[in-house]
Amino acid sequence: MPIYEYRCEHCGQTVEKIQRKPVAQVPCPACGKIATRSVSLTSAASSSGGGTCSAPAGSGFT
Repeated sequence: MPIYEYRCEHCGQTVEKIQRKPVAQVPCPACGKIATRSVSLTSAASSSGGGTCSAPAGSGFT
C-alpha cells in the first residue's frame, strides 16, 4: 500500500498514512486540526524522471 503525506497548516506537523486510496484531509494527531495531503519528497524524487530501475544480475528478472 502507498504512503501518503499530510501537513497540518495550523501546527506544521507532517503525518504519513498508509492507505489504499488517498483522502484530501485527515485529522492532525498533534493538535486535532485538519491536515491536508501534500506531495511527499519520495514521490517527487521518483516521478522527476531520468532514472531507471533494473533487476540485479542473475536474479532471473528482466
